[in-house]
Amino acid sequence: MGSTYTPIPILSGFQSQDALNANNALIAAELVNKVDRNGVLPNQMEADFDMNSNRILNLSDGVLGSDGINLSQAQNIVASAVAAAGGAFDPSNSNPLTFNYGVTTGASGTVSRTTFDLTALFGVVSFTGLTVIVNGVVQMPGLAYTVVPLTTVVFSESLLSNTDIMFIYGDLSPTPVLPNILAITEGYDIAGYYNNLLTASDTMFKYVTVRDFYVQANFSGSQGHSDVAATASATFNIAKNGSNIGTAVFAAAGTSPSFTLGAATNFVVGDRLSIICPSVQDVSLSNVSLTIKGFVGTAP
Repeated sequence: MGSTYTPIPILSGFQSQDALNANNALIAAELVNKVDRNGVLPNQMEADFDMNSNRILNLSDGVLGSDGINLSQAQNIVASAVAAAGGAFDPSNSNPLTFNYGVTTGASGTVSRTTFDLTALFGVVSFTGLTVIVNGVVQMPGLAYTVVPLTTVVFSESLLSNTDIMFIYGDLSPTPVLPNILAITEGYDIAGYYNNLLTASDTMFKYVTVRDFYVQANFSGSQGHSDVAATASATFNIAKNGSNIGTAVFAAAGTSPSFTLGAATNFVVGDRLSIICPSVQDVSLSNVSLTIKGFVGTAP
């Protein structure tokens, strides 16, 4: 610990009281410049604090925008970003994140505001890595946004009012050791079409799996359409190997269905996915197309 305290030598007992008092005054002045463990004010740093490659232990979760964050928070951020991109995250990896980075949240985008100068907004001078998350979804660099010298992010499309944007930027030196990313899933869409009026309980289509894939709960991302709206509610059963697992329901007067599925479901090579027409023929529902959104691999 640095010190500016230089004691006054006491050479004899004669007039030592003055020297002792002067030394005590110097000690008191020196203590004022030290950080107090119990938080007695003033207790803030007035210069950079060098950890000399040592760790900070038992750090609480950051709350304010100016707070530091701990490793668990950093892993959660990475997990959220990976999950938003369609991947899976393994927090059991023993290798920690080893790079310093900043996280800035609460930036608000609008139709008229698509350019963000990170230097002007948050004091970011430079970075060698950047992740941009809009409303919880990781954005694709070069497509959704570009970075122009040196720290300005420009979105390629107008943003909705009060869009929430998170910028994760970092100095990637030394090379980061990231937690295990198990899989980045790629799309595996399955589509079928039934021409004209539907025949009651007919098989709209059946698909035999040629590679492992899975569907998310409620067939998230799936779509459907009919050229002619249903007269009454019409329910399509969706089956795996002959057993119903979910539904696609066209409401009365509706041309787009709502999907239900209790939980993410895996299909392996040889499994069959079938969609069965409603058990009662609707008098008008016709020319129906259904596309099931799947993902290669197994459900995380």
